[in-house]
Amino acid sequence: MAALYTGVCLCLTGVLVQVKGQVLYDYSSGTEVTLQTRSVAVSVPGGQKFPFFGQFYDTFYVSKDGVIGFNPETRFIAGKIYSFEREKYSNELEDYPFIAPFLYGGAPLQSLFSTGNKIYGGKIFHQLLSNANGGSRDLQQISSFINDAFIGVYNFTPSYGLLVTWKNVTDEYQLNIARCDDDTRPCKKNTFQAVLVTDGIDSFALFNYEQTAIQTNPSYQAGFNAGYGRGWAEAMPSSKLQNAANLQGSNITGRYLYKIDKERIVTGGCNGDRTISPNGHLQVTPGFAGMLGGEMLEVSGPCLEPRDRIFLRFGTESAYSQCIMVNSMKARCPVPMLLERGEVKVSMSFDEKANFHYDANMLIVHPSRMPGSTKVKLHDNGPGRRWNETTASVLTLSWNPDLLSTDPQAHVDINFVGFIENTKTYQAGWNKRITLNQRTVRVGEKSYSFNASEVFCDDECFDYEVGVVEVSLKDVSKAAQRRVLLSAVVPMGWIVNSKMLGKYGSNWQHAMCVAWYEKDRQDMRWMERLEYCPCNLQQALSDFGRWQTDVGCNLYSDSPTKCRFHLGAVHCVRAVQPSRSPDDAGNQCCYGHDGQLRFAADTFQGSTPDRSHDWGAAPYVKPGLVPSLSHWLQDVVTFYYCCLWTDYQDCDYYMDQRGTRDCSGYSPPKQAMVFGQSNVVTFEGQRYHICGEGDFVLLNSSSVKIVGRFQKSPFHSQYNKSVILTAVGIQIRQEVVEIKLKGPEVDRSTRTLDVVVNGEFHYFDKGPRRWKDFEESAVVNSDDRANTKESNFTVIVKNGVGIQVAEENDMLSLIVMIPPHFMSSGLLGSWNNNSADDLSPANGGAPLVNSQPKQVYEQVVYSWAIDRKSSFILPFPIYAKNNSVLCGTVPGPQPSCRSDSACDYDLWSTGNASLAQRTLQFSQRYQELKNELKPVRSCGLLDVPRSIKDSYNYSLGSTVTVESCRIGHVTGKTQYTCTDKGDGVQEWSPPVTASCQVASSEKSLEDGAIAGIVIAVVLILLVVVVLTIVCFRRREKSKNAKSPDSKNPLQSEPYESRYETSLPPGGQKYKTEAKMLYSFIFN
Repeated sequence: MAALYTGVCLCLTGVLVQVKGQVLYDYSSGTEVTLQTRSVAVSVPGGQKFPFFGQFYDTFYVSKDGVIGFNPETRFIAGKIYSFEREKYSNELEDYPFIAPFLYGGAPLQSLFSTGNKIYGGKIFHQLLSNANGGSRDLQQISSFINDAFIGVYNFTPSYGLLVTWKNVTDEYQLNIARCDDDTRPCKKNTFQAVLVTDGIDSFALFNYEQTAIQTNPSYQAGFNAGYGRGWAEAMPSSKLQNAANLQGSNITGRYLYKIDKERIVTGGCNGDRTISPNGHLQVTPGFAGMLGGEMLEVSGPCLEPRDRIFLRFGTESAYSQCIMVNSMKARCPVPMLLERGEVKVSMSFDEKANFHYDANMLIVHPSRMPGSTKVKLHDNGPGRRWNETTASVLTLSWNPDLLSTDPQAHVDINFVGFIENTKTYQAGWNKRITLNQRTVRVGEKSYSFNASEVFCDDECFDYEVGVVEVSLKDVSKAAQRRVLLSAVVPMGWIVNSKMLGKYGSNWQHAMCVAWYEKDRQDMRWMERLEYCPCNLQQALSDFGRWQTDVGCNLYSDSPTKCRFHLGAVHCVRAVQPSRSPDDAGNQCCYGHDGQLRFAADTFQGSTPDRSHDWGAAPYVKPGLVPSLSHWLQDVVTFYYCCLWTDYQDCDYYMDQRGTRDCSGYSPPKQAMVFGQSNVVTFEGQRYHICGEGDFVLLNSSSVKIVGRFQKSPFHSQYNKSVILTAVGIQIRQEVVEIKLKGPEVDRSTRTLDVVVNGEFHYFDKGPRRWKDFEESAVVNSDDRANTKESNFTVIVKNGVGIQVAEENDMLSLIVMIPPHFMSSGLLGSWNNNSADDLSPANGGAPLVNSQPKQVYEQVVYSWAIDRKSSFILPFPIYAKNNSVLCGTVPGPQPSCRSDSACDYDLWSTGNASLAQRTLQFSQRYQELKNELKPVRSCGLLDVPRSIKDSYNYSLGSTVTVESCRIGHVTGKTQYTCTDKGDGVQEWSPPVTASCQVASSEKSLEDGAIAGIVIAVVLILLVVVVLTIVCFRRREKSKNAKSPDSKNPLQSEPYESRYETSLPPGGQKYKTEAKMLYSFIFN
């Protein structure tokens, strides 16, 4: 990559010398156009296609109106203004795709002036460029310029191109109104050019302006129209178009460049207005980076000068990185270590951080969502050679050299970078670097081993607990994809061990655990404000508006290290939203093979809430709010202190502080669905179908509005008796999310759904980009990772509403989940435990009961239609008609449909038996969800601390037996049943009296005298020789256990867990789980 960039700079120098002073490419070999019709067709050569705005075309249409269209009807329409907002009101049927260097009302070629006999002399030329017709030199010149002018483009080689030149053209206003004649009243004229080139995958447009004298108005525009209701992208504001020939859009005045193959148009080149106000738009690639940083970004915006000192500023914490200039049109900048995730503002300064005039938003990704291939690997080579132990001899790390540099001799630094939070100053940061390499290390070595005892830890590093290992290039100019590679977060046990030994002695891990315990227990009110866990795995999976899959432990992962902190679990979920400030905590709920919630009181691998949400909490960057890292300090490194580093002997300290938030207060959500040929099932189970085209309000509330678009299938014209859902618009306060079915007229090879957020297309094609956070919601690609079609999306709203939109069989289906107490209306009904009022008109009239489809449509569905007076969400609104022609009467039930009305309707309206069966499956899925989401009555944890039970199912009717104690012995009754006490109340019967009694221990964990009593008893018993021998043997058996402590009477006796139903009789010991967990941490 470094060699590549050297080549780019040299190539740029050549291009500047070659084309300096001229903006138009040579068009003398072009064919002159004599237009007798609206446009002239130019076929794409050799049966190839031209990619534009997500579609492929085989014919260009050159128009006198300054556009290259992809439909012969493309033309200038007086008074029509293309923009995102105005396009919403357009007629989709008259919306044609085109590329416009200068859209205007062009005067007819070879027409007479209004005075005299002279002919208007404007000309248009077009020329296909290909290697076959002598255009290879032109294509080579154009491709060199494109490679220099675009970020993220290095080796573009076009297979063909189209060059269209409008020479000395004027508009109809000049001829017919101003009555110019080129003599006494010279015409105002423009000379401009469009160059379109492609390699069949990527395509680019160059707009060259030599003269722009025609007086512009808002209808005269430059830009790209996707056509057919898919959007408009402005090339430059109409106000600047008048002066386009004199402005700088690249290193050549009057030349502007755009990448146009996909739905998001990318601007190349640079802007000569370096101090633009309001701020100019910065182009950044790649469009995402990991929160830990290290990536090399390419950026473009202002035209750069050799004297510039270029910096990027990231996010609210104002982290900076210094850039290197590639050429006058782009620079390269490393991403610094950050403390926030989601959409982050990136700004550029070219005057050493004095001013920032260009900015953009980019996606910063949670560390756990970054691919493992981009991280430094910390090797687990057995005891004493692990990065997560407190003592280590030789440690090894490795990296992918190709990500860092193409120069294998490039030097790297290897450091441990410590993270710290200071609650006194309310600051967090990466403030400590500890050198790990004791010699010169080169990129091409790929790995490095060192003696851990030789790493120096000064007094300052004593305050650090976690960090990452970095491999960093010394010379940023040699960087390829990354300047720095970083590991996953790791505790600093082996680094601080010597300092800890000096302060706390050999049992420093225990001391740190107890110190944390005493501090953490001072205020536990945050636990009371957490979301209750779903009672079982089915509820956890279905409640996707409030709970989402834990990346580290889930059913979908085939990683051998999954569930490393929750061994025995098959799936964990995390609360999507942190609890309210100032808590900003998170809940984590894990489930075993039996689908039941795993409790921390029953297994050291159970569900443990997080004092700091793993995904962080806005505004991030502050102690307790930093994604992943605050969670590590509050909830993970403390697990090491109390559990992993003490062989689980102190783990009760941790579990007492992180007890499971049970499901006794959990209320499941309710679902509504739209599927098949516009079949609807409301929140209360009312079933009907929409039998008319138009945009209708499906859900309306104070915070969320959902609109569905229903049309006849654009894919299957024979299905003309019914409509399908083709688009969903979601408005969450000021944020608008559109999810639209891509029609048959556009490319569907990589995506079947378009996702547009606030007017901008978004792609979810790569792993880190599958989840994107916005101001009011998150949009998630919910497809199986093996499916690259982008055909299934989930929208998660902060208030707990979950919306899933999926494409299958060329139609959309919709599932909406609403949390308890969510008030709404619309065609999906409302949650009030009364299905009789679901079919209520928008005007508040009486609900319909047992009505026919015609009545339902005319009196209810149509009342919720978007009309010309109401605001709308989806662009190009389709206004419904109160015409129930599609509301036919379905014949009697069909045997294959098993009395399902939706299946019967779809079979009747399409005649497609397989499609009707798929509808039947959707209908059955609604009932399954309804059953799975029924409230589960639970007595909650059978609270017998330190006990072992025969079952951990605490739901109504279950019987649980306390079999033994992992510490002490059982007293009291041992068998209990969760019993219905009436009025929705359930409790354990008989009342719980069981407990685990420890010899000489009658007080709780907090009593400070227990250890002293134990020691006193031991001293007295020393006179008995036999007991002395027994005590000695027990010490030998537990030589690795913790020392007795005055605050912890619970000693290190072996104990078992029988939680897992899949385990053999007798269960599995916690120590076995601990060893497995320990070895998995860094694989």
